Amino acid sequence: MLSVMVSLVLATPSVQPHSWDSALANPHPRVLVFSKTAGFRHDSIPDGIAAIKKLGSERGFTVEATEDSTVFSDESLSHLDAVVFLSTTGDILNEAQQRAMEKFVTSGGGFVGVHAAADTEYDWPWYGELVGAWFRNHPAIQQAKILVEDHSHPSTCDLPDEWTRTDEWYNFRTSPRGKVRVLASMDETSYQGGNMNHDHPIMWCRKIGAGRMWYTNLGHRKETWQEQPFLDSLAEGIVWTCQAKRPDGAETPTWRQARGWELEGSAIVPHEAGLPLLSQRSYRGFLTHLEFQAQTGAQASLRIGDFTVRLTPGVPKGVAAPVETPCGALDWTRSGSLERSTQPPTRYAALPAGDWNTLDVLFRPQTGSTRDSEVGEVRLNGVVVQRNIQGPPTKAQPIGLVLDRGKAAFRNVWIKSLPQD
Repeated sequence: MLSVMVSLVLATPSVQPHSWDSALANPHPRVLVFSKTAGFRHDSIPDGIAAIKKLGSERGFTVEATEDSTVFSDESLSHLDAVVFLSTTGDILNEAQQRAMEKFVTSGGGFVGVHAAADTEYDWPWYGELVGAWFRNHPAIQQAKILVEDHSHPSTCDLPDEWTRTDEWYNFRTSPRGKVRVLASMDETSYQGGNMNHDHPIMWCRKIGAGRMWYTNLGHRKETWQEQPFLDSLAEGIVWTCQAKRPDGAETPTWRQARGWELEGSAIVPHEAGLPLLSQRSYRGFLTHLEFQAQTGAQASLRIGDFTVRLTPGVPKGVAAPVETPCGALDWTRSGSLERSTQPPTRYAALPAGDWNTLDVLFRPQTGSTRDSEVGEVRLNGVVVQRNIQGPPTKAQPIGLVLDRGKAAFRNVWIKSLPQD
């Protein structure tokens, strides 16, 4: 039986000013751009710093830039949400600074690697695991075709299946596939000099302990930092890595009615369909987060009073998704759909059966003339799949998890109560 408080490593949702700011203790994530070089130095670094600062002002994260490695201390890093290694090269941190960086990421900080971040710290094994793959060589700068493999991530959601552009394309010492979630790869038939035997990831992400990392090989040329699709992708990658910190005031719920549920490692597992797991506390306005895993054919739900958010697995790789565009319109049965919303989910973001998905649901409590205004949204794996949710619960309700059919599991559940407007 599940009879104890579940205390797990948690993650926060991404931030957009109109909906999420007041729900988070720190509505504007703090990002450090680090561009120290001990080898080749890219002349595009100043362009990258300026572009990321502009993205921060547009997307709601604050940006500082430095090449002073002494900022890599426990104290200095504790004030940050993510660190961007912008075309760093060579050996740039000493052992104490490396330990501080490891602690920062594994305890919930974000890491973003841009271009030559993969040409950095070859004698630091942990960094090799963090960045995913080290640089080996590259052919001449030329146009090539990028194949977007995963549209369910915020950084690739709006990219085309095939993305043709010009940059400096790295060959890596090894393919990171199998260790990371590959988001995009190179079509080696589209250019000269690719030598990774047609397994050539170019953009990827993963979780590292309680933290997150995201890497892109793009960013060599000054012109790249003027290209909006690249900038949009980078901004979403940065925000996604900032999601690994739990907001102040969020609580891990204690549960009542735990019959049929068990704690297995870090996961809460239902063993019988139809028996809800209910929070002891009731909520009206809230921001709630959880991770869920659903097997093929399974369906679970997050329930808030009369509202139900469906949780189902996504389409396996190689199977056509029922979408009109890479993130296109969906019907009401898809994962992340909220019954009684004013519209069905508009994006496809669920991961395949067996993968862990993240879900964030916001209900803002309102009263009087604003009661029926648009006050909520649903995010699945960081992607906004549903907005314009009307009418939060009219009275405080417990949060409930339920297995509808098949096999599913939950973990990293937290709830932050929001004050009434």
